[in-house]
Amino acid sequence: MVGIGGGLYFTSSRTLISDMYVERRGLALGINDAAGTIGSAIAAGIVIVTLALGNWKLTFLPVVGVLAVTSVLLSRWRQESYVISQVDFNVQEVIHRVIAYREIRWLIVVYSLFNFATSGIVSFLPLFLQADKGFSPLLASASFSILFIVGMVASPIAGDLSDRLPRMNIATGGIALSILGLVGMLSMTSMPLIGASVLVYALGIRTCPPVMQAYLFDHLSKDTLGSDFGAIKTVYTGIGSLGPAFVGIIAERATYSAAFAQLIVCFVVSIALLWLQHAVKREHVPEPPVFPRHITDATLAPGRRRQQPRRDSRCL
Repeated sequence: MVGIGGGLYFTSSRTLISDMYVERRGLALGINDAAGTIGSAIAAGIVIVTLALGNWKLTFLPVVGVLAVTSVLLSRWRQESYVISQVDFNVQEVIHRVIAYREIRWLIVVYSLFNFATSGIVSFLPLFLQADKGFSPLLASASFSILFIVGMVASPIAGDLSDRLPRMNIATGGIALSILGLVGMLSMTSMPLIGASVLVYALGIRTCPPVMQAYLFDHLSKDTLGSDFGAIKTVYTGIGSLGPAFVGIIAERATYSAAFAQLIVCFVVSIALLWLQHAVKREHVPEPPVFPRHITDATLAPGRRRQQPRRDSRCL
């Protein structure tokens, strides 16, 4: 039940934000992502405090209270009335819509690879720092907290930049930072440099989610936005959930460093696919018509004005 509720909230909340903030969609999603990061940090603090009291069951009381307050606030702020009706959900049609365009198909692959690698690394980062880099448990936890602290700042900034610059350029830069940070964590031996590498890695992974989501919302049909995004999220979340299992299996047979090193491939392939998609898209953009210098709009016959080329935002 908790999983169903979380899935329903994630998809519908992102869809609502996308509808409300079309022009600043990236910034809105970035702020929402940062708010989720802050909530995760607060939740971790509540768990530590309640466990210190000696009764683990107490950890659920604040969660229930926050969920109740959030439900009441959302109900008061809603702009639409509640309607109970039957909803048709044709899985085959949703799949066809989602995979109909090359850009969406490739981005699903990129997002899935990114989620797979990120989930695996984040889940085992404290253990990696302790087992392979000699960090104390306290120092490893402090380094792990960098992911949350950086996320509060990086996500809104990345979303804002994606509203001003091509979104896929921002996403590519974020993945490149992830590679740089991960290579630094694996290769550095100095604790300050390893900590700096964690910071760079955090910048990379917190840059991508709001930018990729904004790009998806830009290209999905408004009439079927919720179902299409929900289907896409099911794919990249499902594949991403296998990341920790992959790291755990490799770490048992070798080391965490060996597992993390193999995940670099996922980031490299993601960048290669984004670059290839950009190259293919440029090839499909029609060249503007060339008119002789002596021909102007004034010399063309009435009704024969030069037409400006239209750039299709989606390449089949």
